[in-house]
Amino acid sequence: GDWFCGEQNTSSDEDYVTLYRYALNYLKNKGLHNLISVYNPAGNFNSVDEFLKRYPGNHYVDIVSFDTYQLDKTEKGTSDFAQNLDRSLSILEEVAKQKSKIPSIGELGFNNIPNPKWFTTILEPILDKHH
Repeated sequence: GDWFCGEQNTSSDEDYVTLYRYALNYLKNKGLHNLISVYNPAGNFNSVDEFLKRYPGNHYVDIVSFDTYQLDKTEKGTSDFAQNLDRSLSILEEVAKQKSKIPSIGELGFNNIPNPKWFTTILEPILDKHH
């Protein structure tokens, strides 16, 4: 998207990393010592390298996560969402292990959830495959 200054359409990778580090250093220099920093790119990435493209460095990150949403209500949309989520979780687990960070899903959802069993029939089987 282009609604946030850190989105890929609005800033270069180098500018994003600089901003991330600047913001965290600024807060620490102001005396904040109980910060938890989350690196959280949008979901639907295809590789560890793509996930880490804007990673500011281990010194600046406590938790790695991503956001993802099912936007398409069709059967194909559900299938694509499930495949993307499964792949993204596998990549997240690999990054968390590589970087010794806590993995997390930052945001996840489906607007108006038209399938009342979406959590148990679509989401839960995917999450159960990952730890």
